[in-house]
Amino acid sequence: MLIKTIVVDTLRINVTIQAFLVCIVLLCCCPIVLAAAVDEFIPLLDEVVVTAEQKQDLGKTSISAEQLEMLPSRTGSITEALKVMSNIQYDYSVDSELTLGEIAPPRISIAGAKPYENNFMIDGMSISNTLNPSGFDDSASRNDLMVGGGDQTVFYSTDLIESITVLDSNIPAEYGAFIGGVVDANLRAPRSDRWHYQVQGRYTRDTFFAMDKELDSDSEESDEQPKFTTYNSSLTVDGPVSETISALLFVSQQHSIIPLIRELNDDSFEDDDQERSNYNYFVRALYKPITDLSVTFDVTYAPYEAHYWRKSWPDSDWYIKNESWRFSTQVDYELTSGNLSGAIAYTNSGYSRDSDSNYSFQRIDSSVSPRELIYSGGVGDADIDNEEFRGKLSFKSNQIKQNGMSISYATGIEVISKNTDVWNQETTLEILSLRGPPYEENASDYFSRLTVNEYQEMSQSDSLDTLGFYLQGDIVFSRLTLSPGLRVDYDDFSHNVDVAPRLKVEYDTFGNGLVRIIAGINRYYGAALRSYAFDRYRPYIQVQTEIDIPGGTPIIDLPEEGGDNYYSADGVDTPYSDEIAGGIAGSVVGFDYGVNLVYREHKKQIISETDDGDNYYLTNNGKGNYQGITVSLSKAWQTMNYGDHQFALNVTKSKTETFNGSYDSEVNNSSVSYGHEFVYHKVFYNGEYIDRSELPADNYSGPLIFTLSLDSNFYSDRLRLSTLIRWRDKAKGLVADRRLSADTPYGVGSATRE
Repeated sequence: MLIKTIVVDTLRINVTIQAFLVCIVLLCCCPIVLAAAVDEFIPLLDEVVVTAEQKQDLGKTSISAEQLEMLPSRTGSITEALKVMSNIQYDYSVDSELTLGEIAPPRISIAGAKPYENNFMIDGMSISNTLNPSGFDDSASRNDLMVGGGDQTVFYSTDLIESITVLDSNIPAEYGAFIGGVVDANLRAPRSDRWHYQVQGRYTRDTFFAMDKELDSDSEESDEQPKFTTYNSSLTVDGPVSETISALLFVSQQHSIIPLIRELNDDSFEDDDQERSNYNYFVRALYKPITDLSVTFDVTYAPYEAHYWRKSWPDSDWYIKNESWRFSTQVDYELTSGNLSGAIAYTNSGYSRDSDSNYSFQRIDSSVSPRELIYSGGVGDADIDNEEFRGKLSFKSNQIKQNGMSISYATGIEVISKNTDVWNQETTLEILSLRGPPYEENASDYFSRLTVNEYQEMSQSDSLDTLGFYLQGDIVFSRLTLSPGLRVDYDDFSHNVDVAPRLKVEYDTFGNGLVRIIAGINRYYGAALRSYAFDRYRPYIQVQTEIDIPGGTPIIDLPEEGGDNYYSADGVDTPYSDEIAGGIAGSVVGFDYGVNLVYREHKKQIISETDDGDNYYLTNNGKGNYQGITVSLSKAWQTMNYGDHQFALNVTKSKTETFNGSYDSEVNNSSVSYGHEFVYHKVFYNGEYIDRSELPADNYSGPLIFTLSLDSNFYSDRLRLSTLIRWRDKAKGLVADRRLSADTPYGVGSATRE
């Protein structure tokens, strides 16, 4: 199936385009509204379908399998499916036409938190990457022992998903290990009525898109992809094996080719491709011996591979690989008092680097004009193996009615054990520097220097065990509902005991769902990133050989240790977020509406800092805040002659202030720069001396986002139509000061004059 998409640069949308979008909205909605109006005057002769009342729950959004099937999705991933939500912020670098060849799940921010501060779950069990979620652009360094990876350990295709639930405010105590939000996807269950077969295929390339004419057609960088080709195919088979057992088999592959131009050291150019691949192999069995008991068992193999290279470096190619396995089983038993559920999951994963070479060479020749620079080689292999075991036991009670009051509760315990092995190959860097005439005026300045840095093979291993407990209740007094909750988590690395209280209050003003007032105050604790327990920077042995003049005697320096950057995580507290949320929701004239206001204070976020440029340590000096308001309007209705329809409109206005750092930042607290003292955590912004944490976010910060979706099906669901419009207003952010140091008041610019 060929897909053609017109990509609009939201940063350039003006009033005319906004008016055009309004016209599109009206054109999309008018036929369906007219159909509904006409249907009111047509007598219904068939049976009437009565559905249970669904009340809107602020802070919780669900996306069904039917919606997922129709949503336009370039990557087919869980996070991209969330574009129907206006309160989800996307990474600017991938939410554009510049990187349409990428197939990894796009990174998202919820309530102003970092992408890795969300909890991504499958069937209620986390698949978040808590070791190295710094992104794939942080993957080719001989100094850093880690390899940048994604925010999830397994990339599931939405073709496998039955539903996605997103929780962004007033989140129950059942969920932990986040300070942003929760994305919980439920995998499809095999059907037991008969055997079903489904084959899908998709082919997309750059010529199907209306690309920006300013794109560099001879791009050498993967963050600007004027050309790409993507293949996607899948096979699904499910049905009954016996009267009590049904099974599902799913296989999918997605492959992307990104042609780029590669400059060689002799100033020539050649065509070269970068590639991305993602596979899903999935088997699930459902055993249901009696009505009240069900047992599921599933196996997932989901390898991901990405090929990169440095544009002018021969033999610099490397592959990011994640050989991800996941085994899980879940038992659900319906008791007279409620539902008892137990689940266990084992995951083996790891974002590793497979480099073409572990030797690299740099030649800097200043004896010629212009100066000649030659680079070649790679940074060596790095293998990361994560083993994770999770066990969860939970109970959700039925409602207990007594003395005009209704009470229900949910409680559970979760045990997590993680073990990580990190191995880095030995690697060598040689730097040859040449200096002299004609570039130098004085011939006596001639010298050659060979610097050899030997990085030794290194292995690390560590484990992390955590224990969590929660208790959540719902107490209903007539029109008032109280939902208190408490979650307690402990990990054996920081030895922190994190107590997170939750409270939500809801009042049905008229007792008929017309106006419901909802408010909550909550605390959310983040996960203990396993990167805290590992050294990130490795030392090297350096030997220099120098010849002062032609024919002179070589001077060999004694070997010395360099780059011994110590990485400390002593006394680090668990990051947390305090939330105040409130709003109204209800139903009027057949429409569900909601207004939700959220204020978040993100506190004690992890930042890596240094006082001398060598020794790094983790601190809790990161912080930020988020303010947002989301207005939603939706309606679902059935007609006799004009199909069934679902309409949803969402608008979010928000503001995010943050430190803009992360757990792997290299914040330099040196108090002197070019002879001038300064305080890193203070900056001048708009004429004021403020904390750096009060700066506007440089990413994930669209101030106004609008989404409109309309799904229709006709002829007993034999024809479906789907429309999705997402618009983001232009955002103001920070850019690096590119002035020369000599041109800045304190000589702290980003460059110096040669």
